[in-house]
Amino acid sequence: MACSSAAFFVALAVACQANPEVTVTSAIARPRQILRVYVGDLTGLAWVSRDRIVTSYFSDESSAPARLWTVAVDGSHFKRIHIPEAELCGDQIGPTKVAPNVVGFLYRCNDDLYVFRYDFGSKKGTRLVHRPVPDLGFARFTWNTSLRRGLIAQVSSPCVSIAGLTPTGIQLLPIAISEDGRKWDLDRMFRGDKQHVCGPLGNATWPTLSSSGRFVAFFATSAPSSPDSGFNRIDWPWNLYIMDPNTQEPKKVLERVSYPGDLRWSPDGRWLAFSGKVAGRLGAWLFSPEGQRLVLFSPVALESLDWSPDGNQIAGIPHPEDTDDFKRHLLDVFDVSAVTRSS
Repeated sequence: MACSSAAFFVALAVACQANPEVTVTSAIARPRQILRVYVGDLTGLAWVSRDRIVTSYFSDESSAPARLWTVAVDGSHFKRIHIPEAELCGDQIGPTKVAPNVVGFLYRCNDDLYVFRYDFGSKKGTRLVHRPVPDLGFARFTWNTSLRRGLIAQVSSPCVSIAGLTPTGIQLLPIAISEDGRKWDLDRMFRGDKQHVCGPLGNATWPTLSSSGRFVAFFATSAPSSPDSGFNRIDWPWNLYIMDPNTQEPKKVLERVSYPGDLRWSPDGRWLAFSGKVAGRLGAWLFSPEGQRLVLFSPVALESLDWSPDGNQIAGIPHPEDTDDFKRHLLDVFDVSAVTRSS
């Protein structure tokens, strides 16, 4: 497939040098701001039903931990979700859609991390995973209800990896990745001492399971690191992989993405949305593994994002590149139907 780029984003042509089979274009979607919080921090998103989005909100005005809040798609009814089963101690973070009108989340309590779900119909919270999982820092999980399994990974850390999730706990994934003469297993950080395994081997993060359960996607890098080199590897280019969870044979589909984040399958499993820098251009992107199309839909990076149930819109928490303010105050919605309906 020929490589092309929009004239007003000439820099995107550089991406074609690393991905010669990928068509790179831009289709900037003007965001519709639905929420602004003047105090506190929004982290994580789950678009759980046609008219409901869930986020994790921490208020600077109190010492209370982060809690899940819901907001209507028109920006109204921003309110806290009360989940008595998961409110005794720490944060409720990492919301993710696990079924229609059901949100999954991570609940940190003391030194343990629990995987929960909350059903808006029954208004009850229950554990998705019966035992606590290792708390290795910032984490993200993805879950397929019909398969009764998922994936969990560290994110935004110098050393990250991926493990499987079942209702009984962590499931190791002895799946090897080979890049630049290095070979490592996806789950290595879940196998032993953190300092021992955080070394000159590659990393993998941001796993996402398609709603059908047929495909897994994730980012991986062969960036060398050691406890002394700290966050240097975060600047390293990452590659995007997809695989069948049954055959477990990863295939590289996109190369050289810097600062990748919040990878998510579209509801129909045809597109992947993510935030990152490609060819020096930081923003939010749509990628079609089958059509080999890469489309920039936001010139601003999104800290968190998720698809609407019909796949026509994406909600995102923007984080402009030119600001020193690390707080996330806004929630925007982007109409991407012109791209997703075009092929």
